[in-house]
Amino acid sequence: MGERLHGVEIVVDAPRRSLQPQRYMKVLTETRLALREVDQLALPGREPRLEWVINDISVNGVHRAVFVPQRIPPERAVPTVTSTTVGLVRGVESLHQKAEVPPLFSVATVGRLPAMATFGDRIRAVHIRATDTDEVATVDEVTVEHAKRATQVGRRTFGSVEGRLEMLSSSRKGLRALVVNERTRRAVSVRTADDAREQLRVAWRERVRVAGELFRNPAGQPIRLDMTEMRVLPDRERVSAWDILGVAPDYTGALTTEEFIEHARRG
Repeated sequence: MGERLHGVEIVVDAPRRSLQPQRYMKVLTETRLALREVDQLALPGREPRLEWVINDISVNGVHRAVFVPQRIPPERAVPTVTSTTVGLVRGVESLHQKAEVPPLFSVATVGRLPAMATFGDRIRAVHIRATDTDEVATVDEVTVEHAKRATQVGRRTFGSVEGRLEMLSSSRKGLRALVVNERTRRAVSVRTADDAREQLRVAWRERVRVAGELFRNPAGQPIRLDMTEMRVLPDRERVSAWDILGVAPDYTGALTTEEFIEHARRG
């Protein structure tokens, strides 16, 4: 039995000999970019990134391709690769169920699903399978509709978001970054003017609080923020049991620790 691949399999459900090459390549391109984005949120920071390549491709009656890492860097354990491949599949499955941005997905990643498959253009569905676990998700008309709703603006207010500042980029419309919530692993897209370049550079990969006009989707999730101010926050310190030992010496009253525990068990 061959070694299990650490990747994702893409199967495009389309009539035989009727799928246009550019549509097939669009599916593969959007999948590769989504893998890169999910990997960034699954393992943020300065970890080495994976370059995804096609290990196998079949078009003889089945429009199928398998993406795997070109190589797994020594600094990357295999479970960190699986967290990316499974994270992509579970995110797609979540969007098939509800119109919310899933963990490990940014708005840009969610937007790749409608771009991946224009239904009615001889594509019925796109099936994505994590080869590590055999978990499968489907991009179909329901998934695409949920993805579109998850990225729509439901309301806007002045507000703020906190998280790790990641993935800086520049365009003609200004600067963009992601603020990644370390608890939920969801990302909010931050936009700001070009004159904030140095401020963003200094804060890159730091914990920040960013304030400005905050856009939420119909589910109430923050999806985008136009920045007016930003503050770097101190990193949360890890607290061990030894750090809190003795902080409340009179908590058990006149009871010993053993007596208090026994009393708590009896209710």
